[in-house]
Amino acid sequence: MTHLPTGIAGLAVGGILAAAMSSHASAVNSLASASTHDFYAPLTGRQDPAQLLRVGRWLTLVWTVILVAGAIAFRDQNTPVVQLALSVASLTYGSLLGTYILGGAWPRARQVDVIVALIVSIIVMARSSWAL
Repeated sequence: MTHLPTGIAGLAVGGILAAAMSSHASAVNSLASASTHDFYAPLTGRQDPAQLLRVGRWLTLVWTVILVAGAIAFRDQNTPVVQLALSVASLTYGSLLGTYILGGAWPRARQVDVIVALIVSIIVMARSSWAL
């Protein structure tokens, strides 16, 4: 930043911030949308678009606070960010792969079976990663 001309340095910082905001905005929007339409609407039975929009906005705020709190909690870690991200991804992707294997190996699998399998696989993988 100290070797670039003033205008170019500002454009570089602006581009970096815009790319970061784009990634975070789409992630928070996806979390809020899934929470609203996959959990809130079926559990409450409300389908009014205006109500779902208000709930979605509040859930956007809730998910933002959760993500910021998580980022602050990992601020003083000596572990590289890539390693942390891959360890979290292994929990979620491993359990998701397990649901596909369950569905393929056992065609009569019900929703309850899949949920139990997800929970058990996350617990097993989390305990084994903590033991290392």
